Amino acid sequence: MKYYVAIACTLLFLAAGCASSDGNDSTSGPFVGGSGGLAASFAEAMPPPVVFDDAQGEFGIGIVLQNIGESSIGPGTLNPYGHIEIIGITPQNYGLFSQRDLFVTFAEADVVLEPTRRIDGRIIPGESTLVSFEGLTYVPNIFGDKTETIRANICYEYRTYAQGSVCIKDNLLELATDDSICSLSGAKQVSSSAAPIQVRNLVQTPVGRDRIQVTFNVVNVGGGNVYQPYSLSGPADRSAICSPSAGVNRARDIIHARVTLGASNLGFDISCQGFTGGNEGFVRMPQGSATVTCTVNTRDVDAGRVAIENFNIELFYTYMQFIQTPIVIRDTELGFVEPGLQ
Repeated sequence: MKYYVAIACTLLFLAAGCASSDGNDSTSGPFVGGSGGLAASFAEAMPPPVVFDDAQGEFGIGIVLQNIGESSIGPGTLNPYGHIEIIGITPQNYGLFSQRDLFVTFAEADVVLEPTRRIDGRIIPGESTLVSFEGLTYVPNIFGDKTETIRANICYEYRTYAQGSVCIKDNLLELATDDSICSLSGAKQVSSSAAPIQVRNLVQTPVGRDRIQVTFNVVNVGGGNVYQPYSLSGPADRSAICSPSAGVNRARDIIHARVTLGASNLGFDISCQGFTGGNEGFVRMPQGSATVTCTVNTRDVDAGRVAIENFNIELFYTYMQFIQTPIVIRDTELGFVEPGLQ
C-alpha cells in the first residue's frame, strides 16, 4: 500500500534550513538565473541501504523535491501537471499490488511549490516537499545477498522566461548605420529565468525598410529529457509523456514558445518560422537545442522613433529527470537451506 506525504518548506521556515536555490546570488538582470527547475533527492534512509528478505521489516521510499527554478509547480499554478514513478523493482516482490502503487501525480500527493525569487535584493529559495511511498517489504526468501537499483523518474511541467533587447527605428534602411541610440544589427543581451531550458544568442538583423529579423537559441541545459507540455497534448501524446524512447515518442524534444515585443505587442506584427499562430507555436529540438527565427514588422512605428524594446520569450514544456540509488537485499539465513528444512 502506498502513502504520500507532502510537507512544504515555506518562507516562514527558511531559517530552519531550506536549501538555497543553486548558489546564485547575483543581483544583475531581471532573473535569479540558474540551470535547474525541480531538484530531487532521496530522503535520508528512505530507502535504507539494507533491507531483509522474507518479509522481515517494512521501509519507505522518500523523494525530496525543491523548486530551484523561477516558475511555480503543481495544481492551481501555470504548471499544473507532474508525477513521480519508482522503477527498477518488481512491485509484487515488495508487497505491492501493481506498478500503479509506485506512481503518484502531484495532484494526488498535494505537491504545490512556489519558485525561487528575488525580493528587495534578497534571493528567497523555492519551496521544498517530501513525497513518500510507505509500507514496502521484501517478500521473497532469497539465497545470498543481492543488490537492486531503485530509480525515481520525476516528470513535471515547467516554464522558462527570457528577456532581451532589440533596436526599433521607423526607417530601418535609412538609419541602419546610425547607432547613436542603439544598433539595428548584431548580438543583443538576453537573460533567462532559472530553468532547465535556457535562451541564448539573441541576434537582430534588419531585412527591409520596415522589418527586422530576430533569432535566438533554445538549449536543454538541465541534464534531463524535454517533452511537449502535458497540458497542450492530446490523449495519445499524454500517454507517452516522459517515456524515454526517443525513436517512438512523438512528444519528445518538443517545447512550446511564445514571443512578444514591448508592451503587449502594440504596433508590432511578429511571425516566427514554424509557428502556427504567428508569434507562438511548437519548437522541435531533437539534439537538445534549436534556433528560432522571428520577423518583426515595424511599419506602424511612429516617424522619427528610435527605441530599445524588450523582446520577451516564454517557453512551456514537460521535463523529466531521475535519481537512483542501490539497495541491498540481505539474506537473513546463513546460506542455502533446502525447502522444507527451515
